[in-house]
Amino acid sequence: MAISYYASLGAVADFADALVLFAYSRQVETDFANQPYYFECLQDLAIGRKSEMLQMQVSLLASQGVTSKRDLDAAYRCFGIDPGHANVIGDDHIIGSFRARLSDISASQAEDARRQLRVLGDARNSDKIRAEAADAMETLEQAITWLDLDVNAADDFVTTMFTLKVYFASLADETLAMQP
Repeated sequence: MAISYYASLGAVADFADALVLFAYSRQVETDFANQPYYFECLQDLAIGRKSEMLQMQVSLLASQGVTSKRDLDAAYRCFGIDPGHANVIGDDHIIGSFRARLSDISASQAEDARRQLRVLGDARNSDKIRAEAADAMETLEQAITWLDLDVNAADDFVTTMFTLKVYFASLADETLAMQP
């Protein structure tokens, strides 16, 4: 398998580590859409070569949000999306799949789902997906969605819905805290 990883990067096994990194960077620069695959190649070569330099570069790239094709595919599957169809599925569909799963999973599973959503947001360079993964309300649209309201709702009704949401959320937290 390593031979095909070298070939995918445009490298050969007897290249120095620095040259393998150069080949990786050139592939990503010329074919950014396939960066997750090239990163996966680099990850596996770093492990196979037992190269501290390559492993350090892989760690640095991962800390910057670069993900492997393997991890990207797992993130799509987390939401019931076939990775082969990812290029024809819009951000709204992914966010909808995420929201649909939230009602059926525990809090710890929800955090994992948010992590998977962040992977997709970074890979797709989608601020909309990243915002959903952050679980923060930064726009009117996000607040309206959280309150389950129509944009034209009366101001006093917005206040009422907010009060009810907060009240029932605290009630649910208390109930969970009392369970053994």
